[in-house]
Amino acid sequence: QQIGCEVTSCSGVDLLECVESGQPQLILLELDGPEMVAYAALGHLRDSNTGKMPVVALRTSRSAADEEQALVAGCTEMFYEPLDDYRLLETIGRLLQLEFEYARIDGVTAQPGETSEVFPSLAAMAESLREELADAAEALDMDAILAISERIKDQFPAEANLITHLVDGFCFDKLKELCADAKKHDGL
Repeated sequence: QQIGCEVTSCSGVDLLECVESGQPQLILLELDGPEMVAYAALGHLRDSNTGKMPVVALRTSRSAADEEQALVAGCTEMFYEPLDDYRLLETIGRLLQLEFEYARIDGVTAQPGETSEVFPSLAAMAESLREELADAAEALDMDAILAISERIKDQFPAEANLITHLVDGFCFDKLKELCADAKKHDGL
């Protein structure tokens, strides 16, 4: 939804009915849970006329056998937790032939894969705060990150704004990278 897509949720049992009634352009299919239901639904989907759309499978555990089974069943791509948000969005964009316009943060375009030099530095913040922020980003704890941003907004308004924008965009990896870059700066 955050990238402008309409999202419909349904269980593996209802997948065919959802696809036929909603005619999606892409399916995100969670393969954890009753796997045979998801694989059976995927098989029926591939056998139907609606089976041409890309299917991106999501799993919590990684194994070569699972990946092979999913790809043979008709999945286009596989993702494992923890999800790489940028890679998932890039994959969805590629499969749907979308072009993304990225939000501007303090006059700087936040493009995936850009070097952190284009972002404001977090080096002015205390190391303990950066470590707390990096830990919260690692845990994908939005509430903790936003609480840190709130605590520092008076002393570090640009950094608080950046942190809020990044967490709103689910850019946890970028937050961790900025914390690591600031730590390298400390050593200079």
